[in-house]
Amino acid sequence: MSESVIYNPYVRHEKLDVLIQCMERVVEESPPAYKETAGLLLNLMKSKNKGTGIFPETFMAMSNRGGGKTYPFTKCLLYAAMDHGFKIGLLCRTKTQMGNHFKGVFGAVLDDVFPEWTVSEKICSNMYGLVTCTKEEEVRELGYVLPLNAAGSLKDHSSRIKDCDVLFLDEFQSTDSIPDEMTKYDTMHLTIARGSDTDGNDYGTRYLPTILCSNSLSITNKYMAFFGLMNKIQKNTKLYRGEGISLLRFKNEIVADNQRRTAYHRSKIHTRQDDSDLDNAWLNDSDACIGKPQGQSYYMATVIDGNVTYGVHYYYEAGMYYIGRNVDKYSRRTYVIQPGGQLNTATIRTAYIFQELRDAYSHGLVMFADQGLKSLIDKIYIY
Repeated sequence: MSESVIYNPYVRHEKLDVLIQCMERVVEESPPAYKETAGLLLNLMKSKNKGTGIFPETFMAMSNRGGGKTYPFTKCLLYAAMDHGFKIGLLCRTKTQMGNHFKGVFGAVLDDVFPEWTVSEKICSNMYGLVTCTKEEEVRELGYVLPLNAAGSLKDHSSRIKDCDVLFLDEFQSTDSIPDEMTKYDTMHLTIARGSDTDGNDYGTRYLPTILCSNSLSITNKYMAFFGLMNKIQKNTKLYRGEGISLLRFKNEIVADNQRRTAYHRSKIHTRQDDSDLDNAWLNDSDACIGKPQGQSYYMATVIDGNVTYGVHYYYEAGMYYIGRNVDKYSRRTYVIQPGGQLNTATIRTAYIFQELRDAYSHGLVMFADQGLKSLIDKIYIY
């Protein structure tokens, strides 16, 4: 598709203007402990790529637990919905989350700012949730709850959700990920972004700002891999302005210090999870899963990924897999997963070895010779 039929990414879209206006209001209303962090979120929304001048469509925000990311963003989105008629698309992973998921994510802001409104979430055709709010005789539609597992079904019923203005996913780095999550995420975004933009012109696709929030778990998580960020950010990156995506990591010092003073924090054994909760440290990217299982093993397969070749070993006494640099070049089970530079998704989805690895990796039963090999496995499982 030529540039002439796509919205202009070099001009800040009017939807983003509205969201920035709403976040400015959030900053003004924020209490002292959260005013600075809300300002960081505002800067994230105002950012753009310095080299190309492209404005972001995806915004990632990560902080320490309780640092102040979900509340300011949900407050901003509710202001956009109530004052500007925005329809919010709240992403979740499974259909079983529908029914009360909107209240679970937006409940704190609804209670604080809109206590006179009653919010309900109606499940429609077991594909999505329609969210409405009521005050006396007035009824407003706030948007939708959109399970990623329903992306395939909603693709054929896009007219039901085509008026969605913004997407929001809380805890995108969750350990409760679903199979083929990134394929479903991509399908959901493309389904909603079809059709006419706010200016009434049909560009074939439209601007759909998407906000992703989480604690810092892993630089090599699925979403980082999907957006090509694994090799573009460092463990100390605070603000990254990419092409079409901006990423913010921050630590709320006031909240972290207050949490350290509590009797509960002083009473428990401190772990790497505590470090991540308080300091927003990357939880899973130091030496996690790096090492070699003990015991006897047998060789399962050789994998060629671009210019990297590695071997898959199974340690049957430990019940664990090992990805190492030592390979059997003559193995009858040799898989080339990037022929011609394109990821061979058919092989990854159907070959027995990759199905086994996917299941084992999700349960922490795969170890790696080094971080580079671990990153390769993260990459192939974004599909």
